[in-house]
Amino acid sequence: MKLVIYDQDDYFLKFLLKTVRNYSMFECQSISVDLASNNAPEILEFININRADCYIIDTSSNQNTCKLNGFEIASKIREKDPYAAIIFISNQLELIRFAFTFKVGALNYIFKNNQESLKQELLSTLSTAFKRYLQMGGLKKSHHFRFKIEERIKTIPIDDIYCFSSSTTPHKINLFTKDEEFQFNSQIKDLDCIDYCLFKSHKSFILNIRKIQEINLKERVVILDNGIECPVSYRKLKLLKSKLGLYSQSKQSTLS
Repeated sequence: MKLVIYDQDDYFLKFLLKTVRNYSMFECQSISVDLASNNAPEILEFININRADCYIIDTSSNQNTCKLNGFEIASKIREKDPYAAIIFISNQLELIRFAFTFKVGALNYIFKNNQESLKQELLSTLSTAFKRYLQMGGLKKSHHFRFKIEERIKTIPIDDIYCFSSSTTPHKINLFTKDEEFQFNSQIKDLDCIDYCLFKSHKSFILNIRKIQEINLKERVVILDNGIECPVSYRKLKLLKSKLGLYSQSKQSTLS
């Protein structure tokens, strides 16, 4: 289960991160932290290109330059993902009524009045979130992509996909694996949320970040390990580097 933690207070952010990592290390090794930040725009950038299974969101009074508060960030998360668990934390009791106003279906609202009680309440809520994650098939999820070619249904493991590209034929998509190419009816904008490893590098390309062999920053081209070259738009370069960094951290966390 992948987590994202947002807290404007650096002290509490470190405390939450340490609490979750200790829980992951000694109690539930299937939990990992993809991002921990006190920067709201960084959280928004993450949810625009990635998915987590659980979000711990601070709803205390806004102390940063982003106009969005914690509840509004949670609303943005819910727009992207109707199933992710959301856990609110705050040092302000009076904000609890806003949790119902935004109607994001939060799993819990935890107060920061005492570190030990915060820790125990958080771990209990994480345990509940993880049970729900398993019930929804989190660890058993079939990482396959299914599409239709004429009257046949084709299923391919996500790990076998190298990239998608828009076809010269209207409303057609080309799918490339290591040795094969398929064409089916769809649009690029409908495919970039299929899996965490898929990244929309250009208006006409989606690539698998696990298949990247080389990135030519000058030419803004990604070369996959089967030799296919995928263009990267200027505004997507930073997002690609960010995603590669998060993927690398996640991979190291899984291996450790």
